[in-house]
Amino acid sequence: MTRLWCVFAFLCACAAAQSVDGTVLNSVTNFGIGGLTVHVMQGGTVLSATTDNQGKFHLDNLKEGSWTVQSLFVGFGSRPARFTVVNGTPAQVELKLTPRPHLTGRVLDSNGSPVPKATVIALSPVFSYSGATDDVGKFDLHDSLPPGEYILWATAPAGMKLPDPETDSGRVLAWARTYYPASLLPEGAAKLSLKAGVDVLGLELKLMAVPTHTIRGICLNPNGSPAQNVKITRGPGRPYPIAETVTSNAEGAWEFAAVVDGEWNLGAQSGELQASEWIDMGGHDLERVALRLGAPFAVTSKVEVEAPQGVTVPRMPSITLTPHFSKSGMDTALIVMGTVRMDKLYPGLYAISAPRPPQPFYLDAIRVDGIEPTTREIELSGPATITAVYKINGGAVRGTFEGCTEGSVWLIPQEAAKRHAFWHAEPCLTDGHYEAKSIRPGEYYAIPASGEFPRAWIYGIFEQPLLDRATKVTVRAGETASLDLR
Repeated sequence: MTRLWCVFAFLCACAAAQSVDGTVLNSVTNFGIGGLTVHVMQGGTVLSATTDNQGKFHLDNLKEGSWTVQSLFVGFGSRPARFTVVNGTPAQVELKLTPRPHLTGRVLDSNGSPVPKATVIALSPVFSYSGATDDVGKFDLHDSLPPGEYILWATAPAGMKLPDPETDSGRVLAWARTYYPASLLPEGAAKLSLKAGVDVLGLELKLMAVPTHTIRGICLNPNGSPAQNVKITRGPGRPYPIAETVTSNAEGAWEFAAVVDGEWNLGAQSGELQASEWIDMGGHDLERVALRLGAPFAVTSKVEVEAPQGVTVPRMPSITLTPHFSKSGMDTALIVMGTVRMDKLYPGLYAISAPRPPQPFYLDAIRVDGIEPTTREIELSGPATITAVYKINGGAVRGTFEGCTEGSVWLIPQEAAKRHAFWHAEPCLTDGHYEAKSIRPGEYYAIPASGEFPRAWIYGIFEQPLLDRATKVTVRAGETASLDLR
């Protein structure tokens, strides 16, 4: 009987030990957050609990091994935390949630009247968010923005009544994209420092009315003859403004009136024939802009892998092409190629990239017809072969990332800073450490980013300040560099 009781007691002790005690804290105040639903996950198993007034929770019946805990709550951002359940020892875990900043304001026209349905963009090196004003011109970006440095701009909604013409000259005016507080250029935008849990309320952004100009041109067939009844569209990319469309006349001529300064895309399509041209309006009309329709051509992608004999080569990721996008920062759709032939590409500028390959491989080069580009974008005007080259035995970088909550460490090659294919990102761990493996050897900028993606090179606004603050590190084949970041 005594023996049976001992066995029973031992089993009970083991069962009781398979548990976790956790705490969910506000990362700014370090106070517990009550009333949150916490999910604890291992494979397909998900257990849930609700935090008490001190932010504490308890869960039983956990299997041994590694678990992930996460809680998503409006107004907070977090990274999952991990803990390990070991027989005989109850696990302990702490999850910190970062309170989001609160940004509100109004969009007005030049007369001070509210602008409903205006598009509002908040942009930082690591995050962008698009919102819209309500019926009285107010916007509220609460619960949306991670902490960071932002610029803010607004654009008029499609169909908004044009401003009154200039009093003296009678020139037609139109609403321009306006950067807070009152600039037509991103360089003149005020930098908004949004701190965790801090409110920035009641900003006022007045749309600026600017003189307009006219774009006139001709649409041509591949043989140079005028192309009539072809629809021509004008727009800087999605999602605004709504594309404006005109139709070429019998002589192939077309015209866009009331165009504000900026970078614009002109596109034409007739059956399978297409034409595309990016232009810069800069204070004057544009005449004789030619759009020559062209037929599609084929681009083939290939993969080359350099690895020692006997090393298993996994399936490598697909190559992607991104058509040129405007300085407004609104990108166009990706064209995913894989190791295949794509038959319907049209002349234009494209950025080439490839996702990170499985470790221990790294992307060493991307070549177009045997030549490695040195710029972010390349011009494709006819059939081409794009080759991605992968190698093994890259370097590594490890260290600490002070203040990391939702962030990552980005390693950006100095000689190819604008070529996204060679960027490498590694999320920081819950203990503030990071380790990036299988890195292409070379000289790098190391940038700690408190968000998911540093968009500095996409938008071209924060590029130099980000580089000025970056730490440099050398990555050598087969070696691990140590680098602590703030």
